[in-house]
Amino acid sequence: TDETFDAMLPMIDSERFVRTGNERDQTMDWPSYRAMIEQWKGGSADYRKVLHRASEAGNVVYLDLDEFSTGKDGSKSSLRSISIYEFDEADRIIAVDVCMGFHQG
Repeated sequence: TDETFDAMLPMIDSERFVRTGNERDQTMDWPSYRAMIEQWKGGSADYRKVLHRASEAGNVVYLDLDEFSTGKDGSKSSLRSISIYEFDEADRIIAVDVCMGFHQG
């Protein structure tokens, strides 16, 4: 919802934010990333994640997750992701780098 994203804004430098994914040459700014998440969420009936580990080094946080989703049409998918969050001097997120690998079967 808009309220959820608006609540996140103090934690994000939306002017400097960049999201990079598996396609290393494709990046998104905050409005594009937000729109992608909203579109994905609109097609999902259920989403859950399992955190394997979180690590912090300097201004970077690493999250290692298994992610599971069920579409509104009943289709299921799962993936393993590593998300690398970079923070600025005010502890706001300025970048997220996401690497994903889909589970087999």
